[in-house]
Amino acid sequence: MKHFSYSARNETGRLQTGELDAESAGAAAAVIVNQGLIPVEIKPAKNSLFFERTQSFFGRSQHCRFAALFFRRLSVMIGVAEIYKIAALCAENESNKRYRAILTDISHQTETGTKLSDAMRPYEDIFSPLAVQMIDLCYKSGGWDKVLPPLADLTEKIWQRQENMRANLFYPLVLAMMLIVASVVVIAFVLPSFAGLFAELDAELPLPTQMLLAFGEFAEKYGALSLAALLVLLAAFNMLLQKENFRRRIDGLRLQMPLFGTLERENEWARILNAMSVLTEGGFLMD
Repeated sequence: MKHFSYSARNETGRLQTGELDAESAGAAAAVIVNQGLIPVEIKPAKNSLFFERTQSFFGRSQHCRFAALFFRRLSVMIGVAEIYKIAALCAENESNKRYRAILTDISHQTETGTKLSDAMRPYEDIFSPLAVQMIDLCYKSGGWDKVLPPLADLTEKIWQRQENMRANLFYPLVLAMMLIVASVVVIAFVLPSFAGLFAELDAELPLPTQMLLAFGEFAEKYGALSLAALLVLLAAFNMLLQKENFRRRIDGLRLQMPLFGTLERENEWARILNAMSVLTEGGFLMD
């Protein structure tokens, strides 16, 4: 699934912009046309996989909040209104442009007979595959009133857990950034002045001080070259992340990490067990 940005005109000729996920530019154009718009320009959004993974720590929480709110509204209104009307009402009250475009697309697709699970499936970065499969089971069993409320509760719990994790890690991240900035200032401006003083005194310096001065001298001579090499490595890493086999190896290493790997494994098991609980409450048997 690719992410596209687009500009289109409505019936009055007003230009609108937005973003959507689709298999190709042609599929994106079809989605835009189904919304009653005339595509003017469709192009891939400039968002690399490395950047997506970097921002996912901050962005997924908002996606999860949006999904939880949609599921909650759906569970409350499913008995009194059709799905496409609920999605359209949610779109009218949504301030985020991308979320509003997604809800509008879901409304148009479900109005033309597409299943809600199929309409949600292209937006896998917002609606998890687990949630999509649960919605699909609702169609097969008719248990909307049994599955949707627990699904909304589950998504809200995931959102709250992500918010708590963000809040707990925000302060350490700020301290780490301040430490990096302070280190750069010391290496770039403070160490060069002290290096000349120590050379004039001709004193025998402790090993840690010698190492620090040597590092400062190296940074002064080869700092720009080192930065360029780092950027090249990041670009190469980003290219490797496009390959599924490499991503699997990285994910495997993450799961094997002493502390964070254990936390991630426990988090995934919690999601699986919570999903099984939701399905059991909905009357589905574990065959």
